Amino acid sequence: KKVLLFSALTSSLFCACLSHGPCTEENGYAEAMLLIQDFGAIESTINNNIDTHITTQESGTTIGSQLISSKKLSLINIPLTFKLDSKLALKVALPIIYNDFYETSGIGDIRTTLDYLHGNIEAPYGIQLIQATYSLASGKAAKGLGSGANAITLSHSVQKAYGRYTALANLNYTLNGTSPLYGIEYGNSLQVMFGIQSKLDLFTPNVKVNFISKESDYIAIGNSKNGMNDVNLFIGAKSEPKLLGYPVNLGIKLPLYHNEQDNAPTGRSILLYIGTQTVL
Repeated sequence: KKVLLFSALTSSLFCACLSHGPCTEENGYAEAMLLIQDFGAIESTINNNIDTHITTQESGTTIGSQLISSKKLSLINIPLTFKLDSKLALKVALPIIYNDFYETSGIGDIRTTLDYLHGNIEAPYGIQLIQATYSLASGKAAKGLGSGANAITLSHSVQKAYGRYTALANLNYTLNGTSPLYGIEYGNSLQVMFGIQSKLDLFTPNVKVNFISKESDYIAIGNSKNGMNDVNLFIGAKSEPKLLGYPVNLGIKLPLYHNEQDNAPTGRSILLYIGTQTVL
């Protein structure tokens, strides 16, 4: 029954993804590629990084579905998590992308993550999740479906309960590779996120602020594209499993600040997201 409900919601998300019309703005390519490159930072912010209901299981397999949609690009992320024990887990995430600028769709950059969970949400240092992610350049960059470069992301997330409130924090650093297609050496990026959530009877609202700093990209012919700094506000909520039978996480990203010397309007779009997961 859970799998059928999950499949129905996944199909609805996929239909919503493909309902976007074509985009012909000149900045469409740049903004879509920014979302693809920084998906790891965005994903770690919009998700409840440490889901204690699932991560504290001794074993089992979890499948999820998540739609992230901006003005230029829509992305469905399908993560499959294998719990090795109560502390270790292996996750493989398959993104399906629809790029409005190119009017193309297909598989994006596949991500493989190793999770290590430690502590307790009530403990003095809270519950902590350490992650190492390898992003494979499997998406076709020429069609706007991938970054064209492999990447490694190291991440540390913390949650600490204070009564009905829980403080959230995340720090991650991404080492981006070089795209052989365009000869671009992508700049590395750093993300810092702080937030708070309050557990209610049927859902848990949350507010998060993240800061992303990205180094300049270097092109083979000797030019460079200036780096950027972004500050974003995330407002969301996650339903309790007893409400629908499975958790649903939804929200919106609102850009607060953007600084890029070449004045490209990348990163400034409002972004919507919704996701769910279930234990198989």
